[in-house]
Amino acid sequence: MKIEYSQASPEYLKGLLAHKYKLPSTTEVTYLHQGINDTYKIATADEQCILRIYRSNWKSYDDFSGELELIKLISQNEIIVSSPVPDQEGNFIH
Repeated sequence: MKIEYSQASPEYLKGLLAHKYKLPSTTEVTYLHQGINDTYKIATADEQCILRIYRSNWKSYDDFSGELELIKLISQNEIIVSSPVPDQEGNFIH
């Protein structure tokens, strides 16, 4: 069997995020968009954010780390950008 595309289950992601980020059980995970990455909306009673899942072998870990560092630098210089959210252990990339 050849698989062209697969998508992570919102229910699976809800469990993973609850563990990694200590999100409440009432967290909602909604699939929004397929593109170079899959985009999910994560919503709790207090806040909303976006989760991106990138295709394997699209970019290296160093590429993603460099982009995160640039985003943090831009944000520290009071330019409004979407900011990455670290998990409980301070990781941004999984």
